[in-house]
Amino acid sequence: MFADTKFLADGKGNLYTSSNMRKAMLYPIADRFEKLYLVCRVRQGDLSHIPVEDLINHPKIEIVGAPYFKGVFGSLLWRNEILPKIHYAIERSDVCVLRFGSNISCLTLPVVERMHKPSIGHVIGNFGMEIEKNPKHIPIPGLRQLVAGWMVKRATRAFQACDLLCGVTETIARRYAQPDREVFQLIDSCLSEECYSSPKQNDNESIKAIFAGRLVEFKNVQNFLHAIARVRQDKVEINAIVVGDGDFKNQLVELARQLNIEKNVEFTGRVESRRELWRKYRSADIGFLLSFSEGLPLGAIEPMSVGLPLLAARLDYMEPIVTDGVEGFLVDPGNVDEISEKLKVLATRPDLRNKMALAAYEKSKLFSAENQAIKLFQMADKLCKKV
Repeated sequence: MFADTKFLADGKGNLYTSSNMRKAMLYPIADRFEKLYLVCRVRQGDLSHIPVEDLINHPKIEIVGAPYFKGVFGSLLWRNEILPKIHYAIERSDVCVLRFGSNISCLTLPVVERMHKPSIGHVIGNFGMEIEKNPKHIPIPGLRQLVAGWMVKRATRAFQACDLLCGVTETIARRYAQPDREVFQLIDSCLSEECYSSPKQNDNESIKAIFAGRLVEFKNVQNFLHAIARVRQDKVEINAIVVGDGDFKNQLVELARQLNIEKNVEFTGRVESRRELWRKYRSADIGFLLSFSEGLPLGAIEPMSVGLPLLAARLDYMEPIVTDGVEGFLVDPGNVDEISEKLKVLATRPDLRNKMALAAYEKSKLFSAENQAIKLFQMADKLCKKV
C-alpha cells in the first residue's frame, strides 16, 4: 500500500499520523495480509504527548520512509530519493494500492508497470481541489488553475492505468475512470469498534453542534456561523464546538465576533487525543459538515458513530453517508437560508432529532475499519488469482 501521508516517528518504532490513514484503518488491513508496506513521508518528532492508543506499532507494518517533501513540486525535486524507496516496497509486494491524487502514487505507477505487479487505484478525493481553492499554495489565481488542471490530468492518467479501480465513493471513482471500467467503493475514513456508542436521547431545545477538521475556507464553517446567528435571532438556543486548526481559524474567530456569537462558539484548537475528540462528540447533539468538496469524510462518520444526526452538504461525497431526512438533512452548502431552516428544525424538534440519531448510529456501522479491510483483501485476492 502506498500513501502520500505525513507520519511522525520517534526513533523508537512508534509512528503517528493525524490523517485518515491512522491506526483504525491500518491494523485491520495488516492483520489480513502477510505484510503491509507503506511508502510515505516521515519526519522525526516527539510523540510523548500522543496517547498510547493512537500510536502505530504493528509487527506486520513496515514504514518505508520517503523524504519529508511538500506538494507536487517537492515530490519532483525529491524524485531520485523517493524512487529507491518505491522500488524496495514494490519488490516485496504482491499487490500495490495507489492512493490518488497522491504524489507518491503518481511516481510509483510506472515502476509498478515495469515490474508487472497488480495494482489497485484508489481515489481518495477531488484531485487538485485544495491547490485550486487555497491561495496559500500558489498566490496567483491563474497559475493555481493551471497547476490544479495539470495535477488532475497527471493523476487521472495514472489512476486509469491501474488494474482495478475504486474510490471513497463510486461516483468519485467514475469521475476519473474510463466510461466502460468497473469501479468499487473503498473508504479510508473508517473507525475502530471502540469508537461506537449508543446515542443519547436529548429532549432539550438548547443544543450543541460540532465540527471537527482542518479550518480552511472550503470546509465552509463560516456559513454555519451565519446560520447560528440567524437562528439565535429567533430565540432558538444553539451553540457550536469547532475542533481543529488551520489557516482560516482567525477569520472564523473574527466572524463569530462580528456576528455577536463569540460566546456561543467554542474554538478548541486541535485535539491530539482521539479519546478527547470523542468526549467532545458525546457532549454535542448534532454534527455539521458543509464542505464544498471532500472525499468520504471522517468528519461525517465520527459524529454519527455516537448517534449525532448530521447537517451536511448536498454533494456527491455525502451520498453514501446521509439520506436526506433519515440520518440528518442535506442542504446547499452555499445557501445560508436553507442551512438556517434545517438547523432550526433540528433544534426545535427533539423527537425528530432523536429518531435521526438512532438512524445515524446504525448507518455509521457500515463504515467500520473491519468492513473496509475485508473489501480490500477481497480485491487484492481477486487480482492475485488473475496473475
